[in-house]
Amino acid sequence: MLQREQQKTIIPFPLCLVAACLVLLIMCLLTVGYMGSASVPGPLTGTTVMAATPAAWRVLTGAGSAPGKLTAPTYLAVDEQGNVYVSDTGNHRIQKLSSDGQPFVQWGTYGYALGQFKSPSGIAVDTQGNIYVADMSNCRIQKLSPNGQVLAQWGMGGSGAGQFNYPMGIALDAQGNVYVAESANSRIQKLPAQLE
Repeated sequence: MLQREQQKTIIPFPLCLVAACLVLLIMCLLTVGYMGSASVPGPLTGTTVMAATPAAWRVLTGAGSAPGKLTAPTYLAVDEQGNVYVSDTGNHRIQKLSSDGQPFVQWGTYGYALGQFKSPSGIAVDTQGNIYVADMSNCRIQKLSPNGQVLAQWGMGGSGAGQFNYPMGIALDAQGNVYVAESANSRIQKLPAQLE
């Protein structure tokens, strides 16, 4: 007499992943609540994490190349007036938007000349409204005036001091020093404010 083997049900990997995501989503919804926000104890003693619901979020822009539209945006900064500056990396430009997403102006096109960008990434705005851009694939930093005129450029490809290899992040401190994080050189460089 032949014995029949028990058939096992095997759930394909992608289906397992979807099921796990659904379980996590349900847990989050039960913890936070779908139509309100809730305080969730943070991982550090005495901290609270505020969880916003989908109703609290607002989409400001969409995909494309028209003014106010974005292709592969990577970094953004907000000035003291609440304007939003976006590294529109896929369109090789910087866009300035109002706090509700209305386009004000855009600067740059694809290229190597001053005022042009090749995959702009990190962006920062100082208290005078000047814009600092990590022009990643051109291996340089560009400083623009509030109306988009190029005020300065620093760097070139390389690994020496003052040279950059895929600068991605940029930040300013209260004294006006410029900090640049370089991906390919795995380092951070500081440009003192007095050297600008």
